[in-house]
Amino acid sequence: MSTVEEILISLIRRAIGTADTVDIPSDFDGWEELKELSFRQGVAYVAADGLVKVIEDDPSLTGGNGRMVILPWLANAERSEVEYARHRQVLPEMCRVLHDNGIEKILLLKGLGLSAYYPVPEHRPTGDLDIYTYGQGARVDEVFRSLGIDVDSKKNSKHSKCTFEGIPVENHNYYLENFRSGIESEINGFLPGLEGDILKEGGYYVPSPEKNFWFLACHMQSHFLSLESFTLRHLLDWALFLKGESARLDTLQLMEKARSFNLETFISYMTALAERVSGLDLRAFVTTETDPGTENRMMAEILREKKAEKVDASRRPLLLAGKVFIHISLSWKYRYTGLSFREFLRERTVVHLRQWFGKS
Repeated sequence: MSTVEEILISLIRRAIGTADTVDIPSDFDGWEELKELSFRQGVAYVAADGLVKVIEDDPSLTGGNGRMVILPWLANAERSEVEYARHRQVLPEMCRVLHDNGIEKILLLKGLGLSAYYPVPEHRPTGDLDIYTYGQGARVDEVFRSLGIDVDSKKNSKHSKCTFEGIPVENHNYYLENFRSGIESEINGFLPGLEGDILKEGGYYVPSPEKNFWFLACHMQSHFLSLESFTLRHLLDWALFLKGESARLDTLQLMEKARSFNLETFISYMTALAERVSGLDLRAFVTTETDPGTENRMMAEILREKKAEKVDASRRPLLLAGKVFIHISLSWKYRYTGLSFREFLRERTVVHLRQWFGKS
């Protein structure tokens, strides 16, 4: 890894308490690159927490060549707290509206629920509110429409999209995509049978630890196979979730089940990488031997700069062919995800077709 990448991971560890120091050279001139990398990787505000601790140890940092980057960076972290508070305010209100219209159970996926595992929950990016209503997804869309809310339910069979009180909402019909792979289809059928979802004060539920384990593993799998969207934040979510629920997760049982789902290798590699990023001891969830060279290759792929391309409709077929070629060049990934290459290529092609040709 480059010096900037090493410093970013050290700041993450300092923020979550697994490192006491961060080695920043006195002549370090990569502050802007460091900040940009932290934002691309979804860990800017966590890294800012680490940076605050570093500044407490060495106040001279704010007077050096990083001053013009560090101060706005920390200010951005403060603004994230306002966004977080807004999500915390809107979620119970949305639950109240849905309850009043006969939707009894609302399950919160990812995002705000995962922030509870962070030392500073407000500093995990919030994004959308992802909800699952135990088979009542179509009814939820009707309720939103009755309130005059524009609901997009045609472009994705897994979930619809709308905006409630200014916050983007994804209303899931299923936990996972059904078309992507045999593994996801199998787990999609398995998850509804898992009980123990936890009722929170705001009138919503969060997944049981076991359900969250499978959901997050498949969520990481789909992002890892994407060209643009796997980041350090996914690894940090996974690390802090495993650490936070370690007493309630039956490791041996889960990893034996992962073997039957053909996910054991993928989970082991993602956990090994999560250990690298977090500095936490997660070895209980690494039950197959991982290759350091492959780990390095995966980490380099995660850290590389990725740019999503926007093109007019006339160029989409050509760009689709180019994307497929790139995916073929990255086909080494599928060996570690439990998918066949046929599934890998089909899934990516379908995703791109839906993204580009599903838009007017």
